Amino acid sequence: MTKPPPAVLFVYSSTDGHTAKICHFIGEHIASSGYESRFLPIDEVSEADIALCDKIVLAARIRYGKHHKMVYRFVKRYLPLIQNKPNAYFSVGLVARKPDKNRPETNPSTAEFLRTVVWQPSLADAFAGKYAYDHYGLGLRLIMGQVFRISEGKPAPRENVEFTDWDRVRAFADALVKLEK
Repeated sequence: MTKPPPAVLFVYSSTDGHTAKICHFIGEHIASSGYESRFLPIDEVSEADIALCDKIVLAARIRYGKHHKMVYRFVKRYLPLIQNKPNAYFSVGLVARKPDKNRPETNPSTAEFLRTVVWQPSLADAFAGKYAYDHYGLGLRLIMGQVFRISEGKPAPRENVEFTDWDRVRAFADALVKLEK
């Protein structure tokens, strides 16, 4: 009987779909190393799902500087299971588009989250997300306009802009393949 390929479970919290897109990109990349990937929204994961995987990746979007409450609940509920296998975490948010804020220890939201949940993933990163202009209503466009004026000194773009550094995501995927417990 042949042994099944090692499986990676990607658990994600995504609002506009970009965090899920990054998960799928990583899954496609690690397939060439013989890994099978499963992708589940954070509110659909069960203990059995975690038990069946060889590695687990938690991917969380950051919105308004915060992780979704479900992300905190997920880690609190499943931390013992997560820690029993090779595990990884990454956040996705616009603040990480800045070179001095694109690491877990320098990204304020990611650093705070990891301190709060008292979890030290084997592998962690903070990726820049997507400015999803088409998905934003007037109120959010006004807020984002202020954020860009303050942080960039210019108005927010009036189009969708993807800030993700795909080479960094690819490097994360390569590190995930090498990750051992």
